[in-house]
Amino acid sequence: MARTREHPPEPARLDRFHHPDLGDPRPGVSIGLGEEEGRHLSIVLRHRRGDRVEVFDSLGRVVIARVESLGSKRESTVLVVEQVGGILDRTPRRRVRLAVAPPKGERLEWLIEKSAELGVEHVTLIHCRRGVASLEGGSPKLDKLRRKVIEVAKQCRRNRLMTIDALDFRTYLAQETAAWRWLCHPDDAQPPEPEALSDPQPLAALIGPEGGFESDELAEARAWGWRPTRLGSPILRVETAALVAAALALAASPPGEHVPSTANPDQQGD
Repeated sequence: MARTREHPPEPARLDRFHHPDLGDPRPGVSIGLGEEEGRHLSIVLRHRRGDRVEVFDSLGRVVIARVESLGSKRESTVLVVEQVGGILDRTPRRRVRLAVAPPKGERLEWLIEKSAELGVEHVTLIHCRRGVASLEGGSPKLDKLRRKVIEVAKQCRRNRLMTIDALDFRTYLAQETAAWRWLCHPDDAQPPEPEALSDPQPLAALIGPEGGFESDELAEARAWGWRPTRLGSPILRVETAALVAAALALAASPPGEHVPSTANPDQQGD
């Protein structure tokens, strides 16, 4: 009877923690975690001095570090870098951005969570005239949503954070430059072009409020080059439409690649 080859077990995955900017880390350098991440390390996950963990920042840098000291209310948790992993970008190569009129309450949090899981690059919460919720750029709600993105990145092992902002409808239209721009609206719309699904160029999807866009908002979006696009069912809820658009745009996109640690993350793409 032929012997089957046994595969060695996969190495245990380390718990992950976020640091806003690791800079240019080197083995032996100390890094401090903020109060919230430090509390998660010591109280929630009960790590102790000497434990090894993985730390990532918003630009794709990853390091393996050893817990040197546990923080308190006045002191940060200190880690010592053991191994520099370079820039490991697990997000899709294609850049997909969503512009969404925010739905109410928990539906917005769910939308942000699932967009981050899919690998969306950026979500803009737009203010439309029929919108049921509105957020300002410095809103505490935005801070809460950004913390949700960090939680998703830790769990899904993504090393770049999806970004979020809030803009007026017209301001957003004037600044979006994606090669493909979908105006997700069921009236007078066509299915997504096959080329838009396979092209690696950036894609933006614009999703209106529960009551739909006003006629002049639709006309203005078309004037800026947005193509009316149908996402299947005639009527979808705001958060459903956003995720359908993101899934369609990202389905054929491969993940990012590992870049040596000497590379500058700010130079990786546009």
